[in-house]
Amino acid sequence: MYPIRLDGERAVLRELVSDDERPLAEIIRIDRGARWDPSPLPRWLRERIAASVAPERTDYALAITTQHSGELVGTARLRIEAPADRRAALWMLLIPEQQEQGAGVEALALLLHLGFARLGLHRIAARCDPQDLVARRVLDKGGMRLEGHLRHERRVAGSWRDELLYAIVEDEWNDGPGLQAAQSPEAWPFGDRTTPGLDTGHTRLPRRTR
Repeated sequence: MYPIRLDGERAVLRELVSDDERPLAEIIRIDRGARWDPSPLPRWLRERIAASVAPERTDYALAITTQHSGELVGTARLRIEAPADRRAALWMLLIPEQQEQGAGVEALALLLHLGFARLGLHRIAARCDPQDLVARRVLDKGGMRLEGHLRHERRVAGSWRDELLYAIVEDEWNDGPGLQAAQSPEAWPFGDRTTPGLDTGHTRLPRRTR
């Protein structure tokens, strides 16, 4: 499936392009590389762009931009790990200011819509640092459930890091908060915000009814 573009009120998910390398490098620098894939950025970007046009695509690495200015503020990835089981893992990296303004919740809602509504997945998992309270709140608001605490799962800068495992299955997504959570002021990680009203452009995300 190519190209992918999902439009929200504040955030947009689109295909990565080679010109994204410099702004992505700055985002990684701000994050101090804590959540970055171990591959060097130039190689990672080339591989992700090549994977986007694969005949049997299983890797959806996307840029997160602002709806208003088109500025690149992060990246998100949905990778199908077991096609026969319709199982995938997601990962996101955003600059802190956009997390605080709710872009993380909206980007997660768009990514889950891609996985469940367009790709027909059954289960989507995600991991985060136990100390990353904003990421945990974003996953909670997106309807993902905490399933486990993985001890010493990653080694970063010579130190072992724990990770929390979250997941959501298609029945929970169909019946859960999903887009409604992204549209609620309580979805924002810090305090009340203006309700965004998630309504996409290239892909219109319907409000789900129970």
